[in-house]
Amino acid sequence: MNSSNKRLGSNRDRTCAEAATFKALATLWITLLMTTGLAVAMPVSVFPQDREICDPLGLSPDPGSEQAAVDELGTVGFPDNETIIAQHDTIDHVACSSNHDPDGNDGQQVVVSIKNQTGLDFNNLWYVSDKETNLTNLDGIVDGQAAFKIDIDGINKPLVLEDLNPNGIFENAETWKFVIDGYFNSLGIPPSALESVGLVGNFSVSTASDNGRSSGSIIGTPVPEPTTGMLMGLGLAGISMAGRRRLRS
Repeated sequence: MNSSNKRLGSNRDRTCAEAATFKALATLWITLLMTTGLAVAMPVSVFPQDREICDPLGLSPDPGSEQAAVDELGTVGFPDNETIIAQHDTIDHVACSSNHDPDGNDGQQVVVSIKNQTGLDFNNLWYVSDKETNLTNLDGIVDGQAAFKIDIDGINKPLVLEDLNPNGIFENAETWKFVIDGYFNSLGIPPSALESVGLVGNFSVSTASDNGRSSGSIIGTPVPEPTTGMLMGLGLAGISMAGRRRLRS
């Protein structure tokens, strides 16, 4: 076999191998596309504003918008992938001492326990008060209401417990406990009432009954699922392979 025939055979073998690889990548990509995203919660859009009474809010609008897309988590009426369990108690711990009234005229020091039942992990969480709820450890405003990031960074340190891993990620099945300084709700609704489905910062004003009431909201940004990154990688690999084939043809 002359050198020309050898090159043709080599190119043909390489093309067949690349075609088989591309087919396998495409099959895997389609499979992942059919199975990924099933646990992704539906986001709500909120208007965040920094106030830095304690710390920066740490929630920025999406590019080209005044709003930020987040997921709202709650206890009653939420879909499975947004459901948490919440309880509360009193506590002596102060999250943001620089804006706290030591005489207790600002309300109660409370600790809220939330357990993640969503099937998702969240890398950022914020507490947003409802209209009848006052607090003093605020970082900013979300939809016109006082809000703070639930973390241990900066001056405001409301997060006092992560029972699985102390990594700042609200993992599935994990329990977090966080402090609200000077909590007071004019309707007497407890801080663990987190039932404002799709109505961040605007619920207890309209519903003060024992069923379906709320004093605040939990909003967060979910950690991207591994399959999402895999899909992007597979797509890029396919594009790169197709480009190389066009260059050789």
